[in-house]
Amino acid sequence: MPRRLTEYNLLFSCPGDAYTECHAVINTAVEDFNKYAKSSLSIGVNLAHWSTDSYPQSGGL
Repeated sequence: MPRRLTEYNLLFSCPGDAYTECHAVINTAVEDFNKYAKSSLSIGVNLAHWSTDSYPQSGGL
C-alpha cells in the first residue's frame, strides 16, 4: 500500500577545519534518524553540503 513520505532538505555547512569531524557526526545522526523515522513516522531528511549540492549565484533570479 502506498504511503506519503515527507522529506526535508538539510543543508550542511561548517568551517573547513572542522568539516571532517562535523560531517561524520551529522551524517551518522541523519542516517540513524532516517532508519527510524522513514518507516515509522513517514518523514526523512536529505543531507546536502554547500560545496557539492549548491551553486553560486549573483544578482536577481
